[in-house]
This record gives sequence, C-alpha cells and structure tokens, in this order.
Amino acid sequence: ITYMCKLQPPEFVLVSFAVELDRFIRRRATSLGDSKTKKEPSDAENPFSRGLRFVSSFIQHMNHVLLNVEETKEIRVVLKDCIGTKEGTERDLQRSRLFHILLHSFSHNLVSTLSLCLWAGAYRSASLFLNQIDTLDIHLMFLLEVDRLIELLERPLFR
Repeated sequence: ITYMCKLQPPEFVLVSFAVELDRFIRRRATSLGDSKTKKEPSDAENPFSRGLRFVSSFIQHMNHVLLNVEETKEIRVVLKDCIGTKEGTERDLQRSRLFHILLHSFSHNLVSTLSLCLWAGAYRSASLFLNQIDTLDIHLMFLLEVDRLIELLERPLFR
C-alpha cells in the first residue's frame, strides 16, 4: 500500500481499496446467501468469516499506512478535524465525503474505525462505536486490538 501511495495519489489508493473491499464483502455475502439453501458450513470453514478476517486485517494495514507513512501526509492533513468544521464550503464537503467513504470500509476493524474518527474529529461517532460494543463480544483478539489503539494514541501523531 505504501509503494502504491508513492506511485498514485494516496487519496486515490485508499478510496480505491475501500471500494474494492466493499465489493468483496458484498460478493461474499450474496454467495453466502445463495449457499444457505445448501449444506450449512461450520464457522471454521465458512468463507464469509475468512473474508471478514481478511478485510479486517487489510483495513488494519491501511490504517497503519494512513497514520504512519510519510507518503500519506497530504491525506492526513485533509482528514484532520474534517468533521468538526461548520463552514460548509465545497472543500469541506469533499473532506467529509472522503471521511465517510473511508469510515464505511474502516468499520470492519474497531481500532481503525476509532483512530480514523479521532483523527477526523468525529468524537461522537467514536463514542457511538464504543457504546455499541457488546460485552459478550470481548475476546483476546479484541483486547489486542484495543491495545493497538492505545499504542496509536500514545504516538506523537495524536499528541
């Protein structure tokens, strides 16, 4: 992803990946709906679960590139506090659209979603995401992701 951001504008690269990951999930969901009439697969062999894990991992890498790589500095500047502004100019609307496109795909990974919301100034959205976490969904991988979020918040980028 970093290398692609050197060759193309980072905004184009990240939005393209976001759109393609959304298409990937939709195709998997429709193929799962078609196969529901057949034999019910177990969770271990469910291709939709594997697809969601892949997307979550890929989004995590996109988030790392967005927040830590020098090539994406321009897009970080564009996204910085883009939700908290009330000016309503065309540029602000474009910044808001970019945030919402990325948020739609980043929502497949909790750490990425929260870090994007915090970076863009969407504090209420971050709070809503945190309030929707079910205590029964908390497991080791979730706790490791929260640990990564805390590491992100401790970096100079968020200070």
